[in-house]
Amino acid sequence: MPLIALSPEEEEANLKESIALANDYSNHRASYTHKRYGPDDAAQFRRLLRALGKWQGSSSPDIGSMPLEPSDRQALENYSQSVLVTVETRGQLRVVYPKPWNEALYQFSRLLNNRRLALLGGPCPNLKAHNDADHWFIRASRHASVYCSHRCALNVAKMHERQRSYDEKISRAQKAIGNYARRPPNFKNLTWQEYVVWQESSLTKRFLTTAVNAGRLTPP
Repeated sequence: MPLIALSPEEEEANLKESIALANDYSNHRASYTHKRYGPDDAAQFRRLLRALGKWQGSSSPDIGSMPLEPSDRQALENYSQSVLVTVETRGQLRVVYPKPWNEALYQFSRLLNNRRLALLGGPCPNLKAHNDADHWFIRASRHASVYCSHRCALNVAKMHERQRSYDEKISRAQKAIGNYARRPPNFKNLTWQEYVVWQESSLTKRFLTTAVNAGRLTPP
């Protein structure tokens, strides 16, 4: 990949355009009439970003070890070899990118030379907030921000707390079910749901029925 120095303005633009491309899940080419790319470019760019993220999370300093798909690796190699740097009459460098235009390879090659690459975050782990799709974002600082926003982080924390509370209820319910066969004689007429609710007053028959239907509880 050729080393191409980007100006601060180009670095900022590259980050913004990379985020826009990565998060574009439009599948209708008609929606790209005012852009230089189509849905295939966006899908390819997301694959490149995922490979980049895996490489950054590894201990290998060799960018050649980036786990690219074979077709993407070949496309990137062909693209990089076709990038030309010429000197104009006034001594200014001019970068000529290959045709046909490929927005994914263009933005990715610039991203690898972007000194602000550490500000690219994602995908955000809170898939539910992003329609179960990978979502990239720009970090406020170079500190590793796992979530795209404070709200996303709070929502995930609440979700984990709800799951922990639910798992705890399931555990207590299953333990009470295990005691059902050994219940005292004066509780012989109770159904297992009635017995569990008696032992665990915070549980309800509706909760038990839903948990059984979901396969989370095994009745006696």
